[in-house]
Amino acid sequence: MKNGTSMATLGVIMIVKNEEQALPGILSEVKDIADEIVVVDTGSKDETVRIAKSFGAKVAMFPWKNDFSAARNHSIECASCDYLLWLDADDRIDEKDRLLLASQKTRLDPGRDSAYALKILSASHDMPETVSYQARIFPRKPGIRFEGKVHEQILSSLEENGIAVETRDIVIRHTGYSDKETREAKGRRNLQILLDEYHEGKDTATQCFFIAMACIAVNDPGQCLEHLYKARQKRTDED
Repeated sequence: MKNGTSMATLGVIMIVKNEEQALPGILSEVKDIADEIVVVDTGSKDETVRIAKSFGAKVAMFPWKNDFSAARNHSIECASCDYLLWLDADDRIDEKDRLLLASQKTRLDPGRDSAYALKILSASHDMPETVSYQARIFPRKPGIRFEGKVHEQILSSLEENGIAVETRDIVIRHTGYSDKETREAKGRRNLQILLDEYHEGKDTATQCFFIAMACIAVNDPGQCLEHLYKARQKRTDED
C-alpha cells in the first residue's frame, strides 16, 4: 500500500493457525510500522481471523498442505508493498528494535535490490538462548519465493536472483519453542514433514541436519546421530 512518497513501502506477511493468544502481541508491535499487514490463515478454528482483521490486516485463506513454503508464498502473492517482512505469530520485537526497524524502513532501497538478515533470538525458560541471522526483509519481486516444506528459507532464492543480503542487528525474539510440550509437538510435526521430503529425494546436508534437530525435540538420540553423521558426510558449501 503506497504512502504517497518515494520512500519504499514495507509490508508484514504472516501465516497462522489457531493463534488467538499470540497474534495480538506481534500485530500490536508492527501495526504502526507496516504499510500493510497480510495474514494467511491455514485453517483456524478460534478467533485468529477476527483478531487479524481487528488490526486492519488483509486476511486470506489457504488450505494447509504440510508445506510451510506454499503458505508463505501465498502470503507474498497477496501482498503489494515494495519490501516484505515475514513474521510468525509468536515472534516479538521489543521497543528498541521497533525503533531500529522503523529507521531501517526509511533506508530501504526503492530499486528493491537488497534484502536484510535480522538477528533471531530463540529463548525459553528451560533451555539456553540461541542466536542466528535470518533473511527476514526482502524485496517483493517475481521469482523470489520460499523453499522447503518446513524450516522454509528464502535465502537461496535471493541469491539466485542477485539480491544482496545485508546484516542488521535488529532483534526478533522467537518464543515458539518456549516449553518442552510445545517443542515436542512441533518436533513431531516437523520430523514427519522432513522425513517425507527426505524419502522423496531431498537428501541434502541441510535436510539431514534439520531431521537431526527434530529428533532432539522428540527425544530420539539414535536417529539424531544418524542424520548428523549424514549431514557431515554430505556437506559442501551449505550453511
